Amino acid sequence: MRIAAILLAAGASRRMGRPKQLLEFQGETLVHRMARMALDAGCEPVIAVLGCEAEAVAAALSDLRIGIVSNDAWSEGVASSIRAGIAALPMDLEAALLLVCDQPMVDAAFLEQMLEAHQVDERLIVASNYADTTGVPALFPAIHFEALRSLKGDQGAKSMLNDAEVIGISLPGGDFDLDRPEDWDRLMKP
Repeated sequence: MRIAAILLAAGASRRMGRPKQLLEFQGETLVHRMARMALDAGCEPVIAVLGCEAEAVAAALSDLRIGIVSNDAWSEGVASSIRAGIAALPMDLEAALLLVCDQPMVDAAFLEQMLEAHQVDERLIVASNYADTTGVPALFPAIHFEALRSLKGDQGAKSMLNDAEVIGISLPGGDFDLDRPEDWDRLMKP
C-alpha cells in the first residue's frame, strides 16, 4: 500500500493576521508538525503545497524528507493547491491523504486510523467526521484523482465528500481549527 499525503499550506492566513503555518505548537511549527505526523503515519511521499510566504514555510520544513510544490495560483483558493498537489504525485499511488496544518487535534494515530479504514474498501473516500460535517483530513483513492484535478475555487473537495459514499472516522475536536487570533489564544491557554 502506497499512500501519499498532500499538505495544503499555501494560504495567506488573512484572518489570523500572520502565517498560521509558522505558529509554534508543542515545540514545532504547525506545518512541520502536520508533515511529520504524515510521515510518522506511514504516508509516502509527503508533499507540502506552498504559496504565500513559501520561502519561510519551506525553511520550517527543511529537516523533513518531503516534497515541496510551489503553487503560484494560491490566491485562487484551496482548489488550486489540491490540483498542484495531485499533479505532483507519482503515478503508482493507491491514494492521497489531504491535510491542512491548522487542525491541532489531528495526530499521527488518527492519520493511521484513516489509512487502516482505507483497507476496508479501497474504492471509498475516507474522511473525518466532526460537528455534523465531513471534512479533512480526507483520503482519496486514486480513482478520484481526476476529479480532484478539476476542482475550482475556494471550496476544496467538500462537494466530493458530500456527493460520494464515504467512510467516516470521528475526529473529536476536529471542528477546532486555527483561523483567528482568538482561536490561537484559546489553544495556547494553559
